[in-house]
Amino acid sequence: MYGHGITFYMIPQILGINDRKHILDLIGHIKKENTNEKDIETFICEEDYLNEILDEKDVLSFKYLFYTKRNERMIILGVSDDVYPSWLNKIYRSRESSISYSIFKEEFLKKIFGAKHSGNLKFDTLGAEFKEFFPLDSKTLGNHQKSYVDIINSILSRRTLPKKFIISAFVPVLRQKFTAESNVKFISPTLDSIKILAFLRKLELLKGETMENEWEKKACFFVGVLAAKLMAAQFAIRGSTPFVKKLHGLRINEKNLKDIFRETKAKLLEYDIYSYQEFEKAAAEALVKSKDGWKLSPDEISYYFTCGLALGKGFEDAEEAKNILKEVL
Repeated sequence: MYGHGITFYMIPQILGINDRKHILDLIGHIKKENTNEKDIETFICEEDYLNEILDEKDVLSFKYLFYTKRNERMIILGVSDDVYPSWLNKIYRSRESSISYSIFKEEFLKKIFGAKHSGNLKFDTLGAEFKEFFPLDSKTLGNHQKSYVDIINSILSRRTLPKKFIISAFVPVLRQKFTAESNVKFISPTLDSIKILAFLRKLELLKGETMENEWEKKACFFVGVLAAKLMAAQFAIRGSTPFVKKLHGLRINEKNLKDIFRETKAKLLEYDIYSYQEFEKAAAEALVKSKDGWKLSPDEISYYFTCGLALGKGFEDAEEAKNILKEVL
């Protein structure tokens, strides 16, 4: 059960006659170990569980059949054929390695969320990770049931996903968190979005991953970092962050971004704050080298800016920020 009425069958197909008894014994063991419905649902969602038992031997494949029920009728939402244990194993390894970056570790997270934060960021099951950005039943964001199933199917079936499409799904959620739940609650879902991109990148399933528009991305990111630094300083001085009104509810385009950069510099000067000049220099250099007439879409500009804004408080120097930008975006 993936929630809100989406259920799936995972149907095994044994590939080798010699392995038939061994595989049937394993399936029997799984059924015996998972005796109640809750455990079975957990087992189904843990994509790596079967592969732990079967190792990397592709002695069987799986068909995933996603469906929902309407008026007692079964409506098929999607099918993934020929999902092998070796691919499930790669999904598992990619989940683990996607959270290996320093921004997902407790030391960095404490800088963003405060000293009381504990633990590293984790990667949940496939279904749980993508629900946040493809909600199945949201009053404000709508029903994205079809896109949600298509995403899961694409991953299981090794089909590439356009990066622009994924980013365009992230942005409405981040904006909602930013405007509806203050200018702090957007940080966790931003980290989750970076984690998903890292996961898809590890699987080599992101389509449209190029070095094109690199300076534009850097400009967005570093202006976001600088804005985060300003708002942290502003909160320390005033106990509030009125500059948040200058961020257009995270609806950022090329002109907005350049305006935010100028206004951030002016406000830091007003507060006699000169300790962030290396971030200013990095942003200014990227803006100059990106020139005018950007190729990035407004959603992409908004997203890379938001990433800088979410992570900015944790960076101690511009070099660290450059390394993170190169590593995860």
